[in-house]
Amino acid sequence: MEKNAVITEEEKIRKWKEQYKNVFAYEVEMENGEMKKIHFRQPDRRILSAATINAKGDIMRYNEVVLKNCLLDEDKSILEDDSLFFGLSQKVDELVNAKVGELKKL
Repeated sequence: MEKNAVITEEEKIRKWKEQYKNVFAYEVEMENGEMKKIHFRQPDRRILSAATINAKGDIMRYNEVVLKNCLLDEDKSILEDDSLFFGLSQKVDELVNAKVGELKKL
């Protein structure tokens, strides 16, 4: 691939999936009607641990740490706009997406 070649969104996503497995896109309509999209990877234990330690009970701080550490795009504008951040914060649980099994006493 040439140094100056443009990488398509599909190619970026494919590479991210190879590296992180689970990749998510968050889309939101801006006030001017423009659609904004930002990509995240699923957090690992290291990120969730850091978020828990840094948050000290502050859920917004927890969300901020998780989202900033899972962000795959260079454009951080959604994370910097409070209104957009609050909307995205409602989706953090989906990003974590823990799989809960069943524990049986034997």
